[in-house]
Amino acid sequence: MGSVMNGWDLIAAARQRVLNKALDDVGSIYHVEKTYKLEILKIPITADAKIDIKAPNIKVRPGGGTKVDVIFPMSGQIAVEGLFTKNFDNASAIVTTDLLMVESDLQPENDNTYYDFILNLKEGFIVDFKTKGTPKELEILVGIVKNMLKDLSDNKTYKLATIKMPKELKEHKALVPHLAKYSFIEDPKDINNSVLAILMLSNSTKEGSMTIDNLLLPDGSDSGLLISNDIFMNQIVKPALIDGLKEKAKDKSEVASKISTKIEKGLNVIYNTGDIKVKEKHNPWISDLESKIDNGQFYAYLKVKANVTFMDIHISTWVKDWYEFYIEDDEIKMKQTKEEKDKHTSVEWWKWLIAAVLGPLYLIIFAIIVAAISTHVPSLGGSFADIAKQTVQWPNQKYVKLSDVTSPGDIIISTELGF
Repeated sequence: MGSVMNGWDLIAAARQRVLNKALDDVGSIYHVEKTYKLEILKIPITADAKIDIKAPNIKVRPGGGTKVDVIFPMSGQIAVEGLFTKNFDNASAIVTTDLLMVESDLQPENDNTYYDFILNLKEGFIVDFKTKGTPKELEILVGIVKNMLKDLSDNKTYKLATIKMPKELKEHKALVPHLAKYSFIEDPKDINNSVLAILMLSNSTKEGSMTIDNLLLPDGSDSGLLISNDIFMNQIVKPALIDGLKEKAKDKSEVASKISTKIEKGLNVIYNTGDIKVKEKHNPWISDLESKIDNGQFYAYLKVKANVTFMDIHISTWVKDWYEFYIEDDEIKMKQTKEEKDKHTSVEWWKWLIAAVLGPLYLIIFAIIVAAISTHVPSLGGSFADIAKQTVQWPNQKYVKLSDVTSPGDIIISTELGF
């Protein structure tokens, strides 16, 4: 499959059930005991409120987008002087609002800037109050509850996510976001599967589409980080591959100009545009090199040639390898799943010659390719995995563990959150 990123470099995602778990932990009951003097329906109102407001739940609105319903369970009493008194145990204030992105007041690390995504209870939100009453009573109650929630926002902040944007970073600049927006994605079949997506640019400058028509996370995953195929192949694999090849090339200066990228079926493919001569006996060269995500696995193809001058023989042979990512000890690792080799030869004794001349070269070149995504900078076991765990933090998060990694096109690192 192609990329699902819609022009974004990184996307942090969490399902609605996870966010509600986080908000529930934010939550202790907030007690309101206050007299409100308001004008509602052009009527001066004096109301005494004794209300307990419980931790909210969010509910993605039909169709998704940037609006969300925030449901505050309420119980208690509101007495409107001269008009009515309402007692209720299971009422709900439903706030239709969006998120505000604000720079955090606390800056614990000098080289990082933190931004919080918080529920907007300051202005521009809509309130619906679910309880029994006449239309006039309900409209008055809505006005009182709206003021009550404004008071609440002055005393308590409901935060859905915090994003870290380092000011300076020597490595992994392509994985450091400089801009973030968000979108809610509805799952009409199961509302709890709906997703909040933090949409980020790290290397790109042009914003992607705000319309995401894919739930992003694999079945069984409640949170994770998606890294675009473009970022992974062009900004992580390609530079590391070039650096590795330079160590073995006869002419280091020509390597970068001979490694390029093209698009096939919506995904990036790294390939060579010319022969790369290698510092080994018999002057071999890489005639064909290709690296891509293929059927959910990392694929590498290599074709090597050599002219054995003392025997006046031309050798040409190739190998294809597939690798899959997996999680072990909270690190991202790789393992080979399949290999195909050129078995064609017209003279039986060529086999030992190919092995003698090119065998070590295969080990060298493939070590470079694997290093590009497993041990070379950025390390999948270290900094690369840390990006998945640290870029976005969810409220009251006590720990985050890597649970799975898949590569249907983009790289999807699933995480397990503890609250």
